[in-house]
Amino acid sequence: NIMKGYWNQLEATAAVLRDGWFHTGDMGRMDEDGFLYITGRKKELIVLSNGKKVAPTEVEAILQREPAIEQAVVYGDQRNYLTALIVPNWSRVRQALPHLTGRDEDLATHPEVLAWFQRRIDQQQAHLSSWEQVKRFFLRARPFSPETGELTVSLKLRREVIFEKHAADWARLYEDEAKG
Repeated sequence: NIMKGYWNQLEATAAVLRDGWFHTGDMGRMDEDGFLYITGRKKELIVLSNGKKVAPTEVEAILQREPAIEQAVVYGDQRNYLTALIVPNWSRVRQALPHLTGRDEDLATHPEVLAWFQRRIDQQQAHLSSWEQVKRFFLRARPFSPETGELTVSLKLRREVIFEKHAADWARLYEDEAKG
């Protein structure tokens, strides 16, 4: 009952209305009580080199359950494994590691901070299949924002912008993959 089709656009209508259903491109799951939860967009699916498909928004949500992770972006299309860009909650990092001082930019590459995050990431994704787990990550000192072009005004990730801006960082995470 939402619509019968797009006005004077038979091809566009045929592309989205099939068998009486409006195909939005959203992915979801239904819980045991019959409630529908939107979990991501079909166009955002990551297809790993082994053919396994991963919804990045689900993995990102799992990572962001860790209070020290403010934002996360998962990457890995046509790669052997998933990687992530993590924006820490720096106040929580400083609470947990009070002996470390310095700017956020310096802490983002500090070996102790990286090891601390690795443990937390491993805990958050312990229940996931191995191919759904983030294997490597890098930290970013500043959060994404609409001003940087990495978020929309409604605060949704602009993945392509983030992937492009951090292409060198993503490439470093896959250096061992290139060596074979």
